[in-house]
Amino acid sequence: MRCGIMFPALCASAAIFAQVVPPSQSLSGTTVVVTGSRLGAEIRPVEVITREAIEAIPAVDTASVLRIIAGVDLRERAPFGAQADLGLYGSGFEGVLVLVDGLCVNDPQTGHHTLEMLPPLETIDHIEVLEGPASVLYGPGALGGVVQIFTRRPSDKPAIEAGAAAGENRLARGAFYAGGSGLAAAGSILNTAGYAPDTEIHQGSGFARLHRGGLDAEVLMEDKRFGAWQAYSDSFPDEWEAISGAAGQVKWAGGPWQFSAGFRHKRDNFILDRAHPEWYDAFHTAERWSGQAAYRLTVPRGVAILGMDAARETLESNKLGDHARNFGGLFGEGFWILGKVQMDAGLRAETMGRRQSLSPQISVQWPFGGGWKGFASAGRSMRLPSFTELYTNSPAWLGDPSLAPERVWGVDTGLKGALGSARVTLSLFFRRGNDLIDMVRPAGTPAPFTAHNVQTQDTIGFTAEAEGPLSHDIGWQLSSVLLRRSAAWPSWLESRYADDGLRHKEVAGLTFGSGQIRGGLFISGSQRQDRSAHGEVNASLSWIPPAL
Repeated sequence: MRCGIMFPALCASAAIFAQVVPPSQSLSGTTVVVTGSRLGAEIRPVEVITREAIEAIPAVDTASVLRIIAGVDLRERAPFGAQADLGLYGSGFEGVLVLVDGLCVNDPQTGHHTLEMLPPLETIDHIEVLEGPASVLYGPGALGGVVQIFTRRPSDKPAIEAGAAAGENRLARGAFYAGGSGLAAAGSILNTAGYAPDTEIHQGSGFARLHRGGLDAEVLMEDKRFGAWQAYSDSFPDEWEAISGAAGQVKWAGGPWQFSAGFRHKRDNFILDRAHPEWYDAFHTAERWSGQAAYRLTVPRGVAILGMDAARETLESNKLGDHARNFGGLFGEGFWILGKVQMDAGLRAETMGRRQSLSPQISVQWPFGGGWKGFASAGRSMRLPSFTELYTNSPAWLGDPSLAPERVWGVDTGLKGALGSARVTLSLFFRRGNDLIDMVRPAGTPAPFTAHNVQTQDTIGFTAEAEGPLSHDIGWQLSSVLLRRSAAWPSWLESRYADDGLRHKEVAGLTFGSGQIRGGLFISGSQRQDRSAHGEVNASLSWIPPAL
């Protein structure tokens, strides 16, 4: 049995878990893949949340785990990831690319739903967060960075885990994980009345993965119904939403070749005002189909990868209409070691109907003395407008079918190395966004917000991250991000999102593990533009008996 007490910011709950794992079975056996490069170049800053850290974090949903990274701006409508908006290092919630084992799970309808298709927490091996533009690596959407979630590779040896949790506000959760013979399956159910009116959640998640030889296939399913207090409008705060769907992929690797095909299907029902559903009762079905082929080869003093991909996105809606679009690209990346200098560079050519785009990227790392390394990178990314930004027509929001794609240039530079036993990374970055999309209206009026391409928006940021052991049993981490954003637009316009960005965030954490005892304590503080500071304290303590 595994017993624990969790003290998250919004509820206190007692949790009881049971697991049966052979002594030789590793719970985090998947090899770490560096999200900053397809070729394993460890140049650009990448934050990694390991399985061990996940077990120490007081969270029961995958999205909330990301809170321990200072560069992450997570805004939930209610606890446990209900319609959570994700920003990275100063980006908006539409400017983050989210991958599950390499599969894009971003929602073409709206970025508000990007985190609504994630596997249960019990399946996660580790999570990697890449800072900065990355369209060269993973295609459109990676303006502020990339979050890549890696699930646990099924083992040939049997592993069974099950658990339950209960707490205030009628919180109840059950979960299981089972694997063996190269196959794994997991599921979870969560229900809570919420900490305030219109914050209730009813959620079910499922996941299955098959890994044998060069074949890797997986599918995940989600069904969630929740109150969405002020999700889209302050004038109509009592909102409600139901989301259900599935995503999956098949991958095959043989020799230098890699192939993959994936899909994401989601249906949602949104009601603007529960007391008057006849005012705005919307049904949307969004789909994304994708495929990719890549070839890896050796080049003088390095390695390279060449490939092509394509995707089709569709929307069927009683409010936004029926729409479809196709896009795809050719990409290449190379990694070279030139003496003591490492260099990674790539280029992506994108076609989107009548539009074309080029996204270059280059990263360099060099020795700085005393075991320290300097790094610098520059790159360009783009993002297609969501279907909601293009076609919404509601009492609170109006889209614009003529919106142009967003484009961002980014430059990063910094140092990484060790101070004693501590690993330290310092980074300074600048981003310039062109045609960034926001929802605006005349200041001081109740008019609906309208989608608009902001001419330019600059972001300057500084990040400092350090982690290391305090003793044999205790680990620590400290991180901070400072941001300054400025958008060029008429002063008589009010912004829904750009004027509400994160100014700074700090996170301090301790993790403890000795024998069968595990624990974690995380303290964070943050502040938004023209708002008071906000702080959270999260703690967990658990006991894990020897495997049966």
